[in-house]
Amino acid sequence: MWSVKVVGLGVVAFSLSLELLGWLFGRLRHKRTLNKVLFFPSEVACVEHLFSPNSARACICPLPHGVETSFSRLLCHILSATSSLDLCVFSFSNMDLSRAVLLLHKKAVTIRVLSDKDYSAITGSQIGILRKAGGGPT
Repeated sequence: MWSVKVVGLGVVAFSLSLELLGWLFGRLRHKRTLNKVLFFPSEVACVEHLFSPNSARACICPLPHGVETSFSRLLCHILSATSSLDLCVFSFSNMDLSRAVLLLHKKAVTIRVLSDKDYSAITGSQIGILRKAGGGPT
Protein backbone atom coordinates (compact mmCIF):
# COMPACT_ATOMS: atom_id res chain seq x y z
CA MET A 1 0.00 0.00 0.00
CA TRP A 2 2.78 2.42 0.91
CA SER A 3 4.63 1.74 -2.33
CA VAL A 4 1.59 2.75 -4.39
CA LYS A 5 1.27 6.02 -2.45
CA VAL A 6 5.01 6.74 -2.76
CA VAL A 7 4.91 6.05 -6.50
CA GLY A 8 1.81 8.23 -6.83
CA LEU A 9 3.46 11.09 -4.95
CA GLY A 10 6.59 10.64 -7.04
CA VAL A 11 4.56 10.90 -10.25
CA VAL A 12 2.79 14.04 -9.00
CA ALA A 13 6.11 15.62 -7.91
CA PHE A 14 7.69 14.74 -11.26
CA SER A 15 4.73 16.23 -13.18
CA LEU A 16 4.85 19.43 -11.17
CA SER A 17 8.61 19.66 -11.69
CA LEU A 18 8.14 19.34 -15.45
CA GLU A 19 5.45 22.01 -15.41
CA LEU A 20 7.69 24.34 -13.42
CA LEU A 21 10.65 23.76 -15.72
CA GLY A 22 8.47 24.36 -18.77
CA TRP A 23 7.22 27.61 -17.28
CA LEU A 24 10.77 28.77 -16.41
CA PHE A 25 12.15 27.97 -19.86
CA GLY A 26 9.18 29.71 -21.45
CA ARG A 27 9.87 32.85 -19.41
CA LEU A 28 13.51 32.81 -20.43
CA ARG A 29 12.75 32.17 -24.09
CA HIS A 30 10.14 34.87 -24.57
CA LYS A 31 11.21 38.47 -24.45
CA ARG A 32 9.41 40.60 -21.96
CA THR A 33 7.01 43.21 -23.21
CA LEU A 34 7.22 46.57 -21.52
CA ASN A 35 3.89 47.84 -20.22
CA LYS A 36 3.98 51.34 -18.77
CA VAL A 37 1.44 54.10 -18.43
CA LEU A 38 2.64 57.58 -19.34
CA PHE A 39 0.42 60.63 -19.18
CA PHE A 40 0.40 63.33 -21.82
CA PRO A 41 0.64 66.19 -22.53
CA SER A 42 4.04 66.20 -20.92
CA GLU A 43 5.89 69.23 -19.68
CA VAL A 44 8.51 70.42 -22.17
CA ALA A 45 12.15 69.77 -21.29
CA CYS A 46 15.46 69.24 -23.08
CA VAL A 47 16.02 65.61 -24.13
CA GLU A 48 19.40 66.06 -25.81
CA HIS A 49 21.13 64.08 -23.05
CA LEU A 50 19.23 60.96 -24.17
CA PHE A 51 20.81 61.08 -27.63
CA SER A 52 24.33 62.16 -26.77
CA PRO A 53 25.15 62.14 -23.04
CA ASN A 54 28.43 64.04 -23.51
CA SER A 55 26.87 66.99 -25.31
CA ALA A 56 24.09 67.47 -22.75
CA ARG A 57 26.31 69.72 -20.66
CA ALA A 58 27.02 71.84 -23.73
CA CYS A 59 23.36 72.16 -24.70
CA ILE A 60 22.39 75.81 -24.55
CA CYS A 61 18.73 75.49 -25.45
CA PRO A 62 16.31 77.49 -23.28
CA LEU A 63 14.38 74.40 -22.15
CA PRO A 64 14.77 73.03 -18.62
CA HIS A 65 17.58 70.47 -18.33
CA GLY A 66 17.66 67.33 -16.18
CA VAL A 67 13.88 67.20 -15.76
CA GLU A 68 12.27 63.78 -16.12
CA THR A 69 8.99 63.95 -18.02
CA SER A 70 6.58 61.46 -19.54
CA PHE A 71 8.09 62.20 -22.94
CA SER A 72 11.67 61.66 -21.75
CA ARG A 73 10.62 58.36 -20.15
CA LEU A 74 8.97 57.37 -23.45
CA LEU A 75 12.17 58.17 -25.35
CA CYS A 76 14.23 56.17 -22.82
CA HIS A 77 11.99 53.15 -23.29
CA ILE A 78 12.12 53.48 -27.08
CA LEU A 79 15.90 53.88 -27.10
CA SER A 80 16.25 50.76 -24.93
CA ALA A 81 14.88 48.54 -27.72
CA THR A 82 17.49 46.02 -28.83
CA SER A 83 15.81 43.78 -31.38
CA SER A 84 12.44 45.23 -32.39
CA LEU A 85 10.10 48.16 -31.83
CA ASP A 86 6.40 48.41 -32.62
CA LEU A 87 5.21 52.00 -32.44
CA CYS A 88 1.59 52.98 -32.97
CA VAL A 89 0.87 56.70 -33.20
CA PHE A 90 -2.03 58.69 -34.57
CA SER A 91 0.11 61.51 -35.88
CA PHE A 92 3.90 61.25 -36.11
CA SER A 93 5.24 64.79 -36.19
CA ASN A 94 7.65 64.89 -33.23
CA MET A 95 11.23 65.27 -34.45
CA ASP A 96 12.80 63.88 -31.27
CA LEU A 97 10.66 60.75 -31.56
CA SER A 98 11.69 60.44 -35.20
CA ARG A 99 15.33 60.91 -34.21
CA ALA A 100 15.04 58.05 -31.70
CA VAL A 101 13.47 55.72 -34.28
CA LEU A 102 16.16 56.61 -36.85
CA LEU A 103 18.88 55.96 -34.27
CA LEU A 104 17.43 52.49 -33.62
CA HIS A 105 17.22 51.88 -37.38
CA LYS A 106 20.96 52.60 -37.64
CA LYS A 107 21.53 50.00 -34.90
CA ALA A 108 19.66 47.39 -37.02
CA VAL A 109 16.63 47.26 -34.72
CA THR A 110 13.54 46.03 -36.59
CA ILE A 111 10.97 48.82 -36.48
CA ARG A 112 7.29 48.85 -37.36
CA VAL A 113 5.41 52.15 -37.21
CA LEU A 114 1.64 52.23 -37.48
CA SER A 115 0.13 55.63 -38.18
CA ASP A 116 -3.07 57.13 -39.49
CA LYS A 117 -2.91 57.27 -43.30
CA ASP A 118 -4.39 60.76 -43.58
CA TYR A 119 -2.16 62.21 -40.87
CA SER A 120 1.00 60.76 -42.38
CA ALA A 121 0.69 63.35 -45.15
CA ILE A 122 0.26 66.44 -42.95
CA THR A 123 2.87 69.17 -42.79
CA GLY A 124 5.59 68.19 -40.36
CA SER A 125 4.89 64.45 -40.51
CA GLN A 126 8.01 62.36 -39.96
CA ILE A 127 6.66 59.30 -41.80
CA GLY A 128 8.26 60.36 -45.10
CA ILE A 129 11.65 60.78 -43.40
CA LEU A 130 11.36 57.30 -41.90
CA ARG A 131 10.41 55.82 -45.27
CA LYS A 132 13.45 57.40 -46.92
CA ALA A 133 15.71 56.00 -44.20
CA GLY A 134 14.73 52.44 -45.00
CA GLY A 135 11.03 52.31 -44.83
CA GLY A 136 8.75 49.71 -46.09
CA PRO A 137 5.24 49.87 -47.42
CA THR A 138 2.80 52.64 -46.83
